[in-house]
Amino acid sequence: MGASQSALSEPTSAESAETKPILPYGLSKDSKHIYLDSSCRSLYGGIISLVENNKYADLVIICGDDRYPVHRAIVCPRSHFFADRCAAAEGESDDASPAKPTKIWIDPSECESHILAAVLTFLYTLDYNASGPQTLTFGLPEAKEDAEQDIASPPRSLAKLGIEEERSVLSDDGVVSMTTSVADTPDRSSTESVCSARQSDPSDLPNELFFHFQTYMAAQRFGIDGLCHIASEKLKKRLRSGPWKLEMIPCIREVYRHGNNSKVVDMKEEIVKSARSRFRDLKSSEGWDNLIMESPEFGAELLRRL
Repeated sequence: MGASQSALSEPTSAESAETKPILPYGLSKDSKHIYLDSSCRSLYGGIISLVENNKYADLVIICGDDRYPVHRAIVCPRSHFFADRCAAAEGESDDASPAKPTKIWIDPSECESHILAAVLTFLYTLDYNASGPQTLTFGLPEAKEDAEQDIASPPRSLAKLGIEEERSVLSDDGVVSMTTSVADTPDRSSTESVCSARQSDPSDLPNELFFHFQTYMAAQRFGIDGLCHIASEKLKKRLRSGPWKLEMIPCIREVYRHGNNSKVVDMKEEIVKSARSRFRDLKSSEGWDNLIMESPEFGAELLRRL
């Protein structure tokens, strides 16, 4: 039976000339919309339940004190970064499983934990929140023993972004129980987060512009094209709709901190266009004079458009 089925499924000459896309039932290659029928909703709900019920995770991503048990089958096909670090070395067997997960350490200086939570939430839900808690939280089942060193730091060879396979998260290797809730995302994405590393922001409100930009840069770093597009669109929408004035100064500072990085060229263009359209409001903002001193490139580009 297997041989006959294989023979029946051989592509015709017309089909072999162009790879036939794999599409859901009822969809053609020219379709512009997907109707969320019961099958689509069931698939989506099943993926979400993997995190909500903390089932079958075979990858643990560690960032600072936070741990994110996730699924390689979900994150790797859509992220070059995670795919590369989960790939087995030549000659080695790939035996990662919920009993023996792969572990990846993310340096918080490369990507803060609350931004990582947004990235992972996007990979499961196709969206993320810039204010308030993420729609998903990630947790580990309670372990028998409590030892902090497994979370505290990776091996010396993994001081930066790295990977190593270790013992089971359910064995006696001292994994602590932790739910990585990101309910404090608006505070950690706010100007308080910016102040810790750079110039103070006069606002105590969540800074969604800053959050969207950080998420965009994380998407670039992790090789997630869909998230790059979504974060960019959300930032542009925020620039158009506001509230704008209190968020703009720290966002400009962060964007121009990346210098001539080709990945932020489009972001710079959007920022400058928005700053030009509301120049009077912007120059009356607290921190404007310091911004011009710190980011002469921004000042020059803005002047060329005035």
